[in-house]
Amino acid sequence: MPRAKKTTLSTVSSQRSLRTATVPNMFMKQKSVANKRRIIQQDESSEEDELNSSEDESDSEDEISTPKASKKTTNRKRTGTKSVVSNVVLNTNSQLLEKVSQDSTHGSLYDKALVPETSMDDIVESWVKQYKANQAAALKDLINFVIRSSGCSMAITSEALQQDDGSFSALQELQEELAKFPHTEYPIVSRLKEFKTLKRNLFVFFQELIDQCQYDFIYDGVLIETLQNWLTTMSSSTYRPFRHTATLIGLKIIGQLCVVGEKCRDELSIANRQLNAEKKKKTQNRERMNNLKQKCTVAQRKCKDLEEYLTEFFESIFVHRSRDVESVIRTECFRELCVWMQSYQSFFVDNVYLRFFGWAFNDQSASVRSEAIKSITKLYKIENIANKLSTFLNRFKGRIEEMALQDVDVSVRVNAIQLCSTLFKSNVSILGEKGRKQLSGMIASDVPRVRKSAAPFVKALIDTNMINPLLKAVTTSLSGAKKTGRRSGAAADAELPINKTWVTFKAVSSFLVEQCASIIEKESDEQMQVDLEALTSTLTEKRNFIITNIVEALWEQMPELQDYVAMSDYLRRDHSQSQQQSRDEDDEMDTGTDIEDCYRLSEDEETILVNVFVTCIRTAMKKGLDKNLPENKDRKKLDDAFWEENKNELSRHLVQVLPKMLSKHLDDSNRITQLVTLPSLMNLNVYLELRAEKEYEDLLQILVRVYLGAILTDLLTGCADSLQHMTKNTGLSEFNHIHLSDLKEAVVNQVREACSGKDLVTANYTPALIHSVSVSMLRLACLINFCDATTAMDDFRGMSMNVIEYAGALVDRAAFGYKKEKSISLSAMTVLSRYMMWKCHALSTTANTSDITPFIERRRDWMLDKFTELVKGVDVSPVADVRVAAFGYLVDMYWLFNSDVFDSFGLTRLKTRCPAELQKSCANAVTEQIKKVKSALDDFDIDDEASKTALATEKEMAYTLLTSFSRGVLMDVFDINYAVLILEQYGLIDKEMDDIIKALVTEFQTDLIAGEVAADGICRAYLEVLKNSFNANVSDSGRSIDKTMKLARLEANSLKQADQQDPNKKVPPQVISERIHIDGISFALAKAGEAYQNNRDDERDNALKFFKILAIFGKDLTRARDIARIHNHLEDCLQQNGLFVDENNKEWEHYVAYVQTIDQVLKKKGLRYDATKRANNAETPAAHVFTDVNLEDAMEEADDAPVRDANKRALDEVDMDIDDESAPKKRR
Repeated sequence: MPRAKKTTLSTVSSQRSLRTATVPNMFMKQKSVANKRRIIQQDESSEEDELNSSEDESDSEDEISTPKASKKTTNRKRTGTKSVVSNVVLNTNSQLLEKVSQDSTHGSLYDKALVPETSMDDIVESWVKQYKANQAAALKDLINFVIRSSGCSMAITSEALQQDDGSFSALQELQEELAKFPHTEYPIVSRLKEFKTLKRNLFVFFQELIDQCQYDFIYDGVLIETLQNWLTTMSSSTYRPFRHTATLIGLKIIGQLCVVGEKCRDELSIANRQLNAEKKKKTQNRERMNNLKQKCTVAQRKCKDLEEYLTEFFESIFVHRSRDVESVIRTECFRELCVWMQSYQSFFVDNVYLRFFGWAFNDQSASVRSEAIKSITKLYKIENIANKLSTFLNRFKGRIEEMALQDVDVSVRVNAIQLCSTLFKSNVSILGEKGRKQLSGMIASDVPRVRKSAAPFVKALIDTNMINPLLKAVTTSLSGAKKTGRRSGAAADAELPINKTWVTFKAVSSFLVEQCASIIEKESDEQMQVDLEALTSTLTEKRNFIITNIVEALWEQMPELQDYVAMSDYLRRDHSQSQQQSRDEDDEMDTGTDIEDCYRLSEDEETILVNVFVTCIRTAMKKGLDKNLPENKDRKKLDDAFWEENKNELSRHLVQVLPKMLSKHLDDSNRITQLVTLPSLMNLNVYLELRAEKEYEDLLQILVRVYLGAILTDLLTGCADSLQHMTKNTGLSEFNHIHLSDLKEAVVNQVREACSGKDLVTANYTPALIHSVSVSMLRLACLINFCDATTAMDDFRGMSMNVIEYAGALVDRAAFGYKKEKSISLSAMTVLSRYMMWKCHALSTTANTSDITPFIERRRDWMLDKFTELVKGVDVSPVADVRVAAFGYLVDMYWLFNSDVFDSFGLTRLKTRCPAELQKSCANAVTEQIKKVKSALDDFDIDDEASKTALATEKEMAYTLLTSFSRGVLMDVFDINYAVLILEQYGLIDKEMDDIIKALVTEFQTDLIAGEVAADGICRAYLEVLKNSFNANVSDSGRSIDKTMKLARLEANSLKQADQQDPNKKVPPQVISERIHIDGISFALAKAGEAYQNNRDDERDNALKFFKILAIFGKDLTRARDIARIHNHLEDCLQQNGLFVDENNKEWEHYVAYVQTIDQVLKKKGLRYDATKRANNAETPAAHVFTDVNLEDAMEEADDAPVRDANKRALDEVDMDIDDESAPKKRR
């Protein structure tokens, strides 16, 4: 196409010479300028906040560079302002730019786009009319609209539009001025409501503009070329608002041109078909032929022009901006590229453009990688496009697999997994055998999003690799059985239907067996075949966790998992019979439990499927069954009635099947451990509803039988939970009473038989004795947690010792520290503590408490001595876990006997407090354990498994000790001063330790509003820990105060939250004033004064940093009188320590900021502190005060009050004066 040397807006031609003449030449000029003035600037941004990243770097050599500014300007700290640049001072000789005034912009495109109700169709239509009448003025308004939308209140002149390189020169000049101003938030990234409207209308405007001009003006050689000229220049700017805004507008224009191009292609296709049809006619209409040829020519020319537009826009904007330094811009580019491919498939769905997605897979930004993957997934779901992606997928399949399996960003991994699932469903596998195995293992991931994304792939994998082959095998097996006549009578003649649901269950169980074995074997140190029937407790817990995750992930993908009736029927069948046994018993009566060999489960599969059944019941209880969900209703919006009926439906089914399943699997510990947990999930009222008393009694008998034979902790705990749940069923309490009484006698007799006739403290324990004692004590410990067995335990049965004394002897033996007997010691301590709690609980039903009081008192001292010996004994060496547990039980016992439960019975003689010496010993134990943790942290080596194990062990014991110690502080077992020891650990070890401390501080909130005494103790502890942290951490370094600041914020937040708990109760304000502020001021100024007297200026400056800590608590002050006392105390302390405030010196900045903070509270009340009116007061120096308009009413109320709290001072005793600025405002 011929190119004119120079074309202005006055020359309107159908030949698009302006574009070809100006744009390439302009790029050459830009490149020349860029090579001379390029500045390599540092990117100050962080990828965590893409919208605040640097505007000072660019990836393209043909971008405009800003003249070098001073370092102060370049590195100016960004602020969070929401305004835009509006006051740009230009040189007076500027011929290309002009200021924008309110009068000149009234009714501009920018102002109209700010109005939410504006119809952009009408605005575009109006602009098109203007373009017809005055092309130059319309284009000037259009370009100024773009510049204004970039957050700059400047405009170009007509001269800038007329010049060939006017866009470059004008923007260059504008950038030089903008560089003098701080970076600001520009409209398209702003969260302000008006700018959200602007962004929406801005894009709609340009899309509608292309749509309305698609038949004429976009081919006039001016409109599109001018837009491309200015948008390309702005998108290459180093000034981010210009670059980002122009890029998005350019991308939207390309998108709309794609829509027009697709229409034009359709028109050309129709015209060609009509022309070909006309040529095939015997008698041709020449006029029609000429019209059709002309129509084809016009359509071809339009398509060619549009594709040239798209190519030039793509190369000048997309190619460069897809490599932009800002990830948010790169992300927008790839999002729009996907839209273009969907809109104009014949042009953009080509490897020339698809390859950009492949390159984006390696982008350093996760958001860009994620957007590229999502785009390919969307495109592949379009049938016409999917056929053209094979080459692309073959080229980048390795990278897609790598992102799906190994990407560090969860979002990228999730989207890549979804793409792999989509491809696998279409029989396009880009994963190798190893990759498929790894991806299927992700369904057991700890990350819910990863599990959910992997579920469709796993569902497709199970269907393809397991269900389909199984269906063929079952079909073959059933057909063979019929031909060989293995079935007799009518059954042999009938066509056996294939039970697809059973096939699915078998496939799922087989898949889970493989997954559990693979995952557990990989995580196990021992490289051996994993036997699912002989797992340790830890591996069993891991297996259960894996199955739970997988079932929940597949819950909505596989509806068969929700068919709990079919699953229970399948499990009820006898899967243990061999095929030969089935043949031999064909002639016998059918018991209803027979099953064809093709459906039979292996031992491992049956164990897994039992676990799946229990998990499905739990999931159905939690998520509901899809068949019961109302249409178009969110689960979160379902009412309680739905969930109640959902639970009842599941419970009714379990009433019938659970006893049978329990009876069948009694001999398998792994299966029965899962099944015994089901009664705790049921609504037991359905037994009465169904009149199923016999089934209820059968269930009770089975649970009691299981309990008496169980040796595993998980099995006993599950049984105990279910039995405890059943004891709450008052409607069938007579059955509970009978069977639980028998259970208590049986368990206590087991302990008696295991321990009788032996010196439990000094005897040499054989393995058999250890087993019998540990199992019997474990059963008793689990039982006594929910059931009062004290009567049976107190029965001597003609022996010298009863069961509780046996337990005491076992606790005494724990002092020797036999590791093999740890479980015995732990169970015995549990029995002792629960025994005493049940005895105290029984006081509420005892008629004559005076008879039992001496017995309880003796038992109390007896137990406390045993626990105390384990905690602080010098000559004992119990196992560390036993000592930690004894610490917790000791706290519980002192809490029990220090509570008010005995006051109502007149048994105050039973109350006792933890001795001060024992409190100190407990605190020392906590301190020593924390030291061990810190020592283990120092010795930690990430490559050394021994150091990892040691650190984990020490941390676990520290958590337990600190939790028990915190509970003791809360329950007044330990003095409140020991809270300092706990709070000091905040931020020093790890998040788990911090969570314990946060929980303690949260519990303090209730005590803070309970009374002045409690609040006083807590606030004293708060300040003391701040002082200790300050002394330990603060130095000349500016960051040294961070740890103390973090602790102060935690404490200040607890004061704030306490005030919000109850509108009628507040933290006593005088306590905050005295214990935090006044005592804190005394500490800081005394420390500063001492340093000043000794000429240690650095120490004085550090001491004054404590006011930065106190300023955090400044907002907790609410009363003017408290602030007056603080001011008075400040003056007194300054005078006593010989200090003088110099507000202009940096070392006093924190002091000044603190004073300003507390004075701000006064300002809100219309008051201010006046030091000149201070009077001598014996208690608190005060002065006369002038108050605002509400003061007289307040004084009258104070005078009318007959009684005034002695701790509160009258309002007119405060050193306050009226704030001249705020008080008149209140009067108005």
